[in-house]
Amino acid sequence: MANPEHIKIAKQGKDAWNEWRKTTDEPADFSGYDFRDNPIDFHGFEFGDEAYFNKSTFGEWARFDNATFGRWANFKSAIFADIARFDGALFDDGADFSGATFGHGTNFNGTIFGEWVYFRGCHFKGDVTFSSQSEVRWQKNSQQPRDTEPFEDIDFSNSRFDRQSTFSNRRFEGEIDLTGCRFRQPPDFSGTQNHDRISWKGAHFDFSDFSFFPLSTRITNNYRIPTHLRRLRKIAADIHDTDTERDLFILERAAERGVYWAQGRKWKAIRESLLFFLYWLVSDCGKSIK
Repeated sequence: MANPEHIKIAKQGKDAWNEWRKTTDEPADFSGYDFRDNPIDFHGFEFGDEAYFNKSTFGEWARFDNATFGRWANFKSAIFADIARFDGALFDDGADFSGATFGHGTNFNGTIFGEWVYFRGCHFKGDVTFSSQSEVRWQKNSQQPRDTEPFEDIDFSNSRFDRQSTFSNRRFEGEIDLTGCRFRQPPDFSGTQNHDRISWKGAHFDFSDFSFFPLSTRITNNYRIPTHLRRLRKIAADIHDTDTERDLFILERAAERGVYWAQGRKWKAIRESLLFFLYWLVSDCGKSIK
């Protein structure tokens, strides 16, 4: 249960809260609190170790941007509505968002994480970004050295991403666990480094504008989707995951056909579809190759 005294102080704003934090090591406890009718702007708050927001419920515009957390921040099973902002926030080791649900517009852009970060079993219903900040924004907003923004060990296993997920320009220093994840749109890994740290066994990639019956071939007019799939296929090749590389190639060609059609290059789309249909009839798309 949330501590009523902590709620009272937090409602007085950032300055009052941060001044109070200087006088105590007591863990901040907002666990189970319903912020929908009683919102608090946590922008710039300093929480110290073991801040508890587990099982809390947030309305629109949950703001934790530029907040500072110590070790073991706990957001397990928290529920966020649309617009959850953690951009520029700083987490020490052990931040845990396992089982949390996020709506549209979740922003971890430029968030700094310590080691052992958990997003296991999360559901991201809308767009979410974990990108690095731009150089200009970094210099404006942060006193930290530029090289403190990598991902250390971070666990997204068995999470669902229903819309666009973006991890661009991050450097992976520890293991990035994507095992069992489901991506309904191909994630954006542009500019990322150290792909050998990625583990995505059992992950499922797709794009879901609509399906072309009866082959269930995915169709899209979004030119970014083939680009993202091509980049993922390159990562699969880099980490020697031939099965995923093959599956991504099939998705990439399907996405390209939709883009050709949207661009008015209908004969090229039809030709590509017919050629792939013939290939599909007489082959197993490389699945027999060991």
